[in-house]
Formats: sequence, C-alpha cells, structure tokens
Amino acid sequence: MRFKIEELISNLQKFATETEALFEIAFAEVCGKNFSTLVELAAQKTQKLIGAERITLFLNKKEKLRSVIAQGLNEESVLEKNQGIAGFVFETQKVYFTNDASQDPRHFSIATKYGYEVKNILACPLSYKGKKIGVIEAINKKSGFSDKDIPVFEKIANTVAAVIYRETVRNQPSNSK
Repeated sequence: MRFKIEELISNLQKFATETEALFEIAFAEVCGKNFSTLVELAAQKTQKLIGAERITLFLNKKEKLRSVIAQGLNEESVLEKNQGIAGFVFETQKVYFTNDASQDPRHFSIATKYGYEVKNILACPLSYKGKKIGVIEAINKKSGFSDKDIPVFEKIANTVAAVIYRETVRNQPSNSK
C-alpha cells in the first residue's frame, strides 16, 4: 500500500512538472515574447522534462528543414525534407526514436562536424491544423529513450507547434486593402 501511494505521489509530481512547463511555454506566447525567446524557452523546458543533453528544433522554411534551435551549435543546420531522422519524421509525421543513432540508417549527423557524438535521438513532428511546421529532437538521454517518453514529448511538440503557428500567423503582413 505504501509503495502505491509513493508511486501515485511521484506520478502526480511528474504531471505537475509537465503541466507547469507546458503552461510556461503557452503563457510566454500570450504575453507577447519574441519568437527566439519562445523557442529557447521551449527547448529549455523540453530538455529538462525529457532529460536530454540537447534539443534541436527544425522548422520547414523554403522547402528545407532549418534549425532555429540547435543547443551547443553556433550556426544554422539545414536538411532536405527527407534527410536524416528529422526528415523521416517530417515526412511520415510519426514519432521516432533510436537508442543507437550511429547504426540507424536514417541518421544524418550534422553534430559530428562539431565533434559532438549523437548516441540516441527522440524526434517528434511539429504540426498544427494539418500544416507541417517542423520537427523537434531530443538528443542523448543518459538512460536512452523509451515509449514512456513519447506522451510528454508529444504534448510538448503540440504546444510548441501551436505557439509557432500562431506566432507565424501573427507576424505575417495583413492583407488589408
């Protein structure tokens, strides 16, 4: 009985932490934070919740996937829409993870040119109202990724996608005459 109560308390604490992170991301958008602040906050919250070393956020721009957040890298990474795990996830619109990136035929490592070893990846599509927005990747979780990571990662991805979509719509020039 005691173990069940401890497990329940642990699950409630985890749920509260997840909910708080999702709220902070959505609230930052409502408060009018700029785009770079929003995506950086989303990356930080995601990194903490998932327990990954890094987060990369690719957006669909000009027929390519372009990184707007690549923690630890100082320049934009650009992929074809079908290249790498990010491209695979973008095309299929399905969550994917591997715990042995070096052996995964889909893996295309940009990070190796910077001397960073990618061991495992969890990637989730970013889409909103049927529009493909991009892909979010969590990289290098010490214990590796599992199916248990997917629900919270999808919640984060859905929140991030909605925020990015609304921010994009808000910043488009109006068509007023």
